[in-house]
Amino acid sequence: MSSLVVYALARPFGPRSVVGVVRLTCAPDALVVALLRAGGAGAGFVPAGLGDGREMRVPYAAIRSVFRRNGALHVVLDPRLPHTRLALARLATEPEGLGGLHWFRGLDERALARSLETALVARLGLMPVGFLDEGPSDPVGAERLASPRAARLALVLGAAALLTFGSLGALRALRGPVAVAPRYVEAQSGIAAIAAALPTANLIVHPPPPPPCACERAVSPLWEHGLPAVSFLVQPGEDRVPEALSAESHVGGFAVTSSVDEEGGPPRFDFEVAAVNNAARPLSDLRAVLTFARRDGQGKRVAAHDKGLFWEGALAPGRAVKWSAEGEGTEVRIDVDRRGFLPGAPAEVLRGAKVLAPAAPERFRELTHARLSVVRYHGATMLAYLRDARASELGSALEARGEVERQWRERIQRAAAPVFACDVEVRAGSLGACVQNASDGPVELTALREPEGTTRTFPLTRVRIDASRGVRVQAPFGGGPPPSELAPALAP
Repeated sequence: MSSLVVYALARPFGPRSVVGVVRLTCAPDALVVALLRAGGAGAGFVPAGLGDGREMRVPYAAIRSVFRRNGALHVVLDPRLPHTRLALARLATEPEGLGGLHWFRGLDERALARSLETALVARLGLMPVGFLDEGPSDPVGAERLASPRAARLALVLGAAALLTFGSLGALRALRGPVAVAPRYVEAQSGIAAIAAALPTANLIVHPPPPPPCACERAVSPLWEHGLPAVSFLVQPGEDRVPEALSAESHVGGFAVTSSVDEEGGPPRFDFEVAAVNNAARPLSDLRAVLTFARRDGQGKRVAAHDKGLFWEGALAPGRAVKWSAEGEGTEVRIDVDRRGFLPGAPAEVLRGAKVLAPAAPERFRELTHARLSVVRYHGATMLAYLRDARASELGSALEARGEVERQWRERIQRAAAPVFACDVEVRAGSLGACVQNASDGPVELTALREPEGTTRTFPLTRVRIDASRGVRVQAPFGGGPPPSELAPALAP
């Protein structure tokens, strides 16, 4: 199709409409609207400055509707564009043709309106039939023709038209021929056939955007088995560096081993146990039982003896207490009095237990300055769980004594990162996750990686995630155990 060029006067047409003189070009791929002496206007306002000459390129797919009302051709555009409404009147093939008497312009204005509307709806794949017939459907026009005054005015205008017919012919000869579209346009094919005929050599097909999602916190081994309402934490003696994190889901802190004193006595345990109330309400009369034992030559458990720990009275939210524990043996078992879990615990862990709200972040910030390192790390863990603004800062300030504490500190920092992965699932060879962007600006996600263990990487098609938004992504999964933690890989 050739590029039709029409000048028009844009009238006010509600909020975000264009007002003033515009030039419209029906290019092959878009409607180009040049603001010659025009600008944007809202309801009840006119543009402050005109004549900047800017162009607005509108893909035909962004045209929402084309219709006729009150003698103007209305074009409604996608709301994401800076201007969304055009009410076009006084159409002409050159800007000078916008002025003058209306009954001089009327001979060409309707033809140009038909040409413009025909070009637009043809590119939209519509079938216009009689779309510019103005008559009885216009109540104002019908009333005007029915009145005696309108009849007398028509006779006067007709006589004037006869007197000036020669002048009109001379003017039309000077302006040159005007291409007039036919009154009716018969569609020869539907939208599917038109789309199939379009060239596809340089066509770039963008995949659909990923679906939105949202979650409260990152997936992390720190709370993989749920956070109990009361955490019992194990701390080795001050002269010993932790060798491993506790593998017990109900006991946090570090794994401890017995040692033999210099005089060659039996193996002994010597450590401290701390209890922290993670809930938002006081909890009373906390109990734990430590069972020390050793193994004989046949591997049987012998010489088992218990030691009870008890805190009488109420423990306030976010507060910690501690005990010193020691006993002979080569192994120790800790059984605690469960009081429920915080929100987010797996269903298989809850098993009918109570779900209690967590304490305020201010309480856990105080724990990051406690004497025991295990309590400091727990305080920073709870801040990451609550997505507190200072979680990353306080977590990075923790002193790491050895590889085990360094690993715990890195888990806290990943869980407190502004961009994090959550709601991870593996299904039918596919790894799905929600990636949340809690930062102040957009980011581009390129992959998901497993930060510990096998350190697998799961590539993704680059995805843009706006601030305070989350998207659901899918990546191929080649087998193996499901990842317990995922770290988003971002484009630089």
